[in-house]
Amino acid sequence: MKRFSEWAGQHKLAVETIDITAGRSRAVRFGKRAIVAAFLIDALEPVLSVLGVLLLTSVPAMAQGGGGTIFGQDQSMVPNAIRQTVIFLSGIAFLVGAGACIWGAFNYTRRQECSNQFIGGGMLMTIGGIIALISYLSGGRAVTVNRDL
Repeated sequence: MKRFSEWAGQHKLAVETIDITAGRSRAVRFGKRAIVAAFLIDALEPVLSVLGVLLLTSVPAMAQGGGGTIFGQDQSMVPNAIRQTVIFLSGIAFLVGAGACIWGAFNYTRRQECSNQFIGGGMLMTIGGIIALISYLSGGRAVTVNRDL
């Protein structure tokens, strides 16, 4: 309680520093109320955060049924999810690499340092492309070349 009274005293002083003679103004009255509301929200924020975490973690736990397997009946669900995540991240790596190369070109036009951006972008594009190719080939598909040009 001692800490709370110290905290309240400090914030009361902050509110009282506004000129008392300016209290007739609508803007000053609104400002004082806004400051008090901000201090109350600042005081209640930890309590509300803990309550929010408790509520959000207890609701999914109540929805659990008894028995069963963790991943359902399909045993290939987890490997498929990992495979799709790797494919997704390889696409993201390729796109981030392309963005880095574009940003390097922008910096090149502004006569700024850009070689690291080109190198990093090229490496990300290469890594993303190689991972996508490996996942494509590991899926049992072959790379076909169109010879009818």
